[in-house]
Amino acid sequence: MIKEEDPLTYQIIGIAYYVKRVAGPGLWEAAYDKCLCIALRNRGFKVRPQAPLFLEFEGERLMGYRCDLIVNDEVIVEVKCVDAIVDEHKRQVLNYLHLAKLERGLILNFQEPKLVNGIRRVSTKAHILSKLMKHERESIIDDFANESGN
Repeated sequence: MIKEEDPLTYQIIGIAYYVKRVAGPGLWEAAYDKCLCIALRNRGFKVRPQAPLFLEFEGERLMGYRCDLIVNDEVIVEVKCVDAIVDEHKRQVLNYLHLAKLERGLILNFQEPKLVNGIRRVSTKAHILSKLMKHERESIIDDFANESGN
């Protein structure tokens, strides 16, 4: 069960449901972002809104990014109000996770009529596993092709 596997993201998602229900539909992303921040803080979570993230290369800071929220210094939360979550949003959170040296992220799309359809969990571990599995599949296909003489 998700709750047992990751209680922190489970709690964040529960609070996001509360925010959506109380604040209502049709707001801008910034409004949901602020409401979520307030709700999390009022429940004892440490929240860093618009947390700065920096790309460092050979000891120098090259550029900065800002993620919507970092909760308890463990989870990056990106708040969206878009028609659909796309791969670009997932890559954005993966980049933020890499820069922050964190493993877990959430994308919460408040534009979805049912928030359950607008929640995506993002994990650097899952991303690495996915890449390894893809490489393994390609390797198996290559081995099969070589054995078949194709």
